[in-house]
This record gives sequence, structure tokens and C-alpha cells, in this order.
Amino acid sequence: VALLRHFLLYVRRLGGIFVLINSLATIMAYYDELVEDFRAVGRGLEASVTHP
Repeated sequence: VALLRHFLLYVRRLGGIFVLINSLATIMAYYDELVEDFRAVGRGLEASVTHP
């Protein structure tokens, strides 16, 4: 019984790590999209400044 409890605790901790990695990946993907948006806006501003 103690072994099973220990195993469940380990699995729960592992699950927490997976959730953490998953949310980190989501944040990274969102950040990439944000960066792309900023680049697009920057290019648009640059174009409007250089070619009025």
C-alpha cells in the first residue's frame, strides 16, 4: 500500500512537470506570435515612414 501511494505521488509530480512544460510551450508559441505581430507592425511603420 505504501509503495502504491509512493507511486501515485510520483505520477502526480510527473503530471505536474508535464503541465508545466505544456504551459511553457504554450507561452513560447504565444510569444512567437506576438513577436511576429510586432515585426509586422514594425515593417508597416517602416514602410509608411520611408514611402509616404
